[in-house]
Amino acid sequence: MLLKKWAIIPTTCRLGAAMSSLAKLDKIWRSKTIHFPNKLNLLNTIVSAVALYGCESWTLNKKLIKQISAFENKCYRRLLGINWKEKKTNEFVQQKVKEELGKEPEKLIDKIWKRKLNFFGHTIRADRRTKIIIQGKVEGERPRGRPRRQWMDDICEISGNSLAAVSRRALNRREWRSDVNTWVHQWATVKKKKTYNYGQLFDIKKVLSTNI
Repeated sequence: MLLKKWAIIPTTCRLGAAMSSLAKLDKIWRSKTIHFPNKLNLLNTIVSAVALYGCESWTLNKKLIKQISAFENKCYRRLLGINWKEKKTNEFVQQKVKEELGKEPEKLIDKIWKRKLNFFGHTIRADRRTKIIIQGKVEGERPRGRPRRQWMDDICEISGNSLAAVSRRALNRREWRSDVNTWVHQWATVKKKKTYNYGQLFDIKKVLSTNI
């Protein structure tokens, strides 16, 4: 239980620090002379950079993805000047952002997926100890119960491949970049269409592997 809490603390601290940065720029968000696209650029440059620092090392689960989505919607509400008392839904906020920007902005969770995949590809192509750590296995028997979700589970499940297969694909940098964009786009499309149960967020391997 203690290990489980410590696994969540770093990500919670990052989002908390980002919320603090967001609050310090409240005068900018309230300004009527600054256009929304400029505000969004400031948000991505200052606030999102604080939130996503070191996100390559995160192990994503349902609870963490909900926290990231909630943080993102809070930021959009602050930029748009929407108070919680107005009781506007997240769908309304996202549609408003799309109208103001002229296109749909890239989600924070999609940025995290790309960073994780790019970091994995870089690690596999480099002959370093990190590669041994990622691909290695610890001897011995694990305790009873359901295994904890591991970092490599994210990579294997979003790609729809085994560790050996995805490691081979990562050796070619150009193909890997194309694969990363394809997998993240497919994941976002599956999420948007809601073809899966949110409680089984990562059970999309069959959907993604059909196009590989």
